Amino acid sequence: MKRFFVGLLAMSLSLTAAAQSEMEVIRSVFKMEKRQALEQVLKLSATEAELFWPMYTEYENKMAELGNQRIALIKDYAMNYQTLTDEKAAELAGKMHGLRKSREDLAAKYMKKAKKSIGGIKAATWYQFESYVTDHISVELSEEIPFIGEL
Repeated sequence: MKRFFVGLLAMSLSLTAAAQSEMEVIRSVFKMEKRQALEQVLKLSATEAELFWPMYTEYENKMAELGNQRIALIKDYAMNYQTLTDEKAAELAGKMHGLRKSREDLAAKYMKKAKKSIGGIKAATWYQFESYVTDHISVELSEEIPFIGEL
């Protein structure tokens, strides 16, 4: 399966506009479903919702930017997998670390904003939900990406 993943990522570099559009549709559906699940978990009042959802949308947009960087990094890894040098491996690892730190820093920043708008308990619930979703995605991706030298 991991060999297939590397090949698939390499092919995705040449995605057509239609395929890229399809990816955007998938992301959009995921965001809607995620928001619906979060609405059920948080149970915000009308006042809280008015304060929280614009902040959440801003957060999601910034996370999407980081997600795009992560996809580019995975593609870079796939394209260089067969000929990976020490320097390239260190570069990719450094970029991955930087992206993880950026995601954590962004979540912490918005946790503070959420606390101001919906209180500590609901903000912590949002953070817990967000961590669950992002950790699950990370695990799913990691299971499909081969270790260096595995293939």
